[in-house]
Order: sequence, then C-alpha cells, then structure tokens
Amino acid sequence: MIGGGSALLLAAVNVSTMHATGVVVLATRAAAGIPEGLLLWITIGMIARSRTPERWAGVFFTAQVTAQLLLALAFAFTVIPRFGADGGFGLMGLACLIGLPAAFFLPDRYGPLIKDQGAAGAPSPRGFIALLATLVYVAGNGAVSVYLQPLAHQAGLSADVARTAVWASLLAQIGGGILATWLAGRVRYFVVFIAATIGFLIVWTVFGLHAPALLFIADTPLPVCSAF
Repeated sequence: MIGGGSALLLAAVNVSTMHATGVVVLATRAAAGIPEGLLLWITIGMIARSRTPERWAGVFFTAQVTAQLLLALAFAFTVIPRFGADGGFGLMGLACLIGLPAAFFLPDRYGPLIKDQGAAGAPSPRGFIALLATLVYVAGNGAVSVYLQPLAHQAGLSADVARTAVWASLLAQIGGGILATWLAGRVRYFVVFIAATIGFLIVWTVFGLHAPALLFIADTPLPVCSAF
C-alpha cells in the first residue's frame, strides 16, 4: 500500500507541475520529494536485508541511472522540442505509474536484518559521523549538478554543451555502477569515498576555470568512481 500509494502520489504531483508558475513550481517539486523518499526507503530497506547489500546497491544505482539516461534522451529529442517543459513533467508522471503494478508484488513488511550485519537501533557516534559525511558528499554533488547548465553558460558555452555533459555523466555513472557491483566486497568503502571525493574536487575545479566545450563535457563524467 505504501509503495503503490507513493507511486500514485508522485505521478499526481508531477502532472500538477504542468502549467505551474512561480512559487507553485517550488511547492510541487518539494512535495514530490515526499513520495520519492518513501519509494527510496522501501528499496534501501530491502537492500539492507540482503546478503550482499553493496552489490544490490550497485544494481539499483545502475538501473536507476539507466532509466534517467533513457528519459533524458527522450526529453531532449522528442518531448521537450515538441511539448516543452510541461510535456516533460507529464512524461515523468506516466513513468511513475510503472511502479504501481510492481507494488502488488512487494512484501507487506520487512524481514529481519541478517544477524551478522549488526544490531538494530541508532548508529554509534562514529556511525552518525559517517552519515553526516555522506550527507555532505551527496549534497555537494547535487548542488553542482543542478547548476550544470548555468555553469556552462558562465563558461560561455551553449545549452547543448550542458545537455551533452549530462548524458556523458549518466553514461559514466552506469559504468561506475557496474564497476561498483563487480567490486562489491573487494574494496573498502573508505578508499572509495576518498577517491570519489578527490575526483569531484578535480571536476569542480575545472568547472570554475571556464573550460572549453570538449573539456567541459569530458570533465563531467571524470569521477566515475562516484557511482560507488
């Protein structure tokens, strides 16, 4: 019920964004985060109860980014040129309904955590620090990604360059997700965290240097390891 209701609510919110203006757009996009968070919670909760959560997290991430790439290509070549941004929100609403039939096959409740994965309850102080570090990491990446097109304009580049950079990034993330799935259990998370952080710092530095088009596009997917 939670999964199906969230899919329906998210579809409705996306459709309601069509023809919206001003603060209404901000309100509807903020509202979309609620069912999105619920759907993500369902998936992460199931992954956490698997024998190899890092591997299934890689599978989930790869599938998610592949869907984003397909939608981005559909937007760029078909939907946006013909129907504009409203058509994009309409297509997202339809895409949300794909999750509705899948909800009927979900279990009613989670199974118990696997015993050797740790006890239930609040994280330790070190665990909270790790969660905070992850929050800062993801928030930084999201903040830069949202402004990719303005960053391209600031460098004197066209919107087409920014869109191409987005596709290149999504393709690289698919590769990173596949790599993460393969390396699950073979490399420590801390090593990946540090390597990905360094990669992002390099990328963001290049964005601030007003890079030419080819470098801007090549720079965007540089930290493939971020998909871990």
